[in-house]
Amino acid sequence: MAADSRSTSHLDPDDVSVDAWLVSGPEQSAQQSGIRLLHRPTGTEVSGELPPGPLKPSDKRRLQAELQRRLWRDLEVKVARRSE
Repeated sequence: MAADSRSTSHLDPDDVSVDAWLVSGPEQSAQQSGIRLLHRPTGTEVSGELPPGPLKPSDKRRLQAELQRRLWRDLEVKVARRSE
């Protein structure tokens, strides 16, 4: 059976490093944070940022989780394309 070209690979979590950052300005509203995922075997990376400004802790956790899921999917696609 031929592989579906839309399918994505399944990455080994041990092969992916997750880095998060937070940059704060002089005002609370100048805060910016983001996440970077790096697939070490291929050197492929993806990153994204959360919206700037003050966020409730629950909103920040939710947005970080959504961003990390989206970035994981993006990384799977990029790694799969690289191995074609």
